[in-house]
Amino acid sequence: MFQPVSEPERKQTLVLKSFAVLFIVWGHHFGTAVTSYLYSFSVPLLFFIAGMEIHDIENYGLRETVRKLGKRILAPYFLYSAVLYFLWFVLIFLSGKAAEKGYKPLKQVVGIFYSQGMGNYMDWGMHMWYFPALFLSLFLAIVILKNVKRTIPVIVLSLVIFGTGVIFSRVVSFPLPWSLNIACAVQFFIILGHYVLKIPVKRINLNEKVLSLVVLLSLGYIVQQYNIWVDLKQGVFGNILFFLSSSICSLSGFFLLSDVLKNLRVPAIIGGMFTWIFVFHLRLWTLMNVVLSKVWPGFQHQSSFYTLVISLLQIFLIVGMVAIIKQLFRLMERRDRKV
Repeated sequence: MFQPVSEPERKQTLVLKSFAVLFIVWGHHFGTAVTSYLYSFSVPLLFFIAGMEIHDIENYGLRETVRKLGKRILAPYFLYSAVLYFLWFVLIFLSGKAAEKGYKPLKQVVGIFYSQGMGNYMDWGMHMWYFPALFLSLFLAIVILKNVKRTIPVIVLSLVIFGTGVIFSRVVSFPLPWSLNIACAVQFFIILGHYVLKIPVKRINLNEKVLSLVVLLSLGYIVQQYNIWVDLKQGVFGNILFFLSSSICSLSGFFLLSDVLKNLRVPAIIGGMFTWIFVFHLRLWTLMNVVLSKVWPGFQHQSSFYTLVISLLQIFLIVGMVAIIKQLFRLMERRDRKV
């Protein structure tokens, strides 16, 4: 239900996930020249990819859909949130850093269930708002796709729901539970991802793809320079026309780039560990900050190249640690079988 239907699609999706997680990690290093551009499309890219993985929805009723979404998204969310909360309590709260900001442990527990992405409730993992919002947005998208059969009405309806999310974000003065307003605002990107695989990109030769993606990414960057700082998690879109134009150009460009690079091994490995990297990159950065501040005084030079290198280091450290853990489990299984 939530997997690509062919091997080329699977490879392309993994490469696109590697882009997405790199942009998320890189974008969380604030204050660089590229951060505003990354923020303008990195979150839409997450939901765009989710739309690409919607298949065979006619074979499932709504109850089965909720069950599968819960098993795929909510169960891991609560597990990872519990782990992140424990790490936050040990590394941040017990060190006194949380008290300096006025953050209370009980409120942080409430944040696991309310999940609105604000530090006063989710200092343990503000980025984790994504999972409950993904649950809501995918459920809504599947309901639409099951009941509206024609493409144009689906796209129009997704834009209407997008507009509803934008209005909620601007009118409501407090964060909604499970980021409901954002779940509405990303509907268009989920639907766009669902339909994009129907575009016959195989008919486009390599030179045309490269030229097209360069033009699209350039347009996405240029248009974003005329908009304010976009922060989808906070419901900040700026000029809606600029936001949609920049996002669509950037998503299309990286979609083409993922098609060009879909046979590369390293991006596929990173994309396959998307959830691990997404969940733990901020807490790893907490540890890296402690180590780097001792061995490299003045290391926090906020250039775009520096933050890119740090982001890649975070990613490869997590990939390496997960690979080691998986290998240890395999060795333990083999030993148990011999016994």
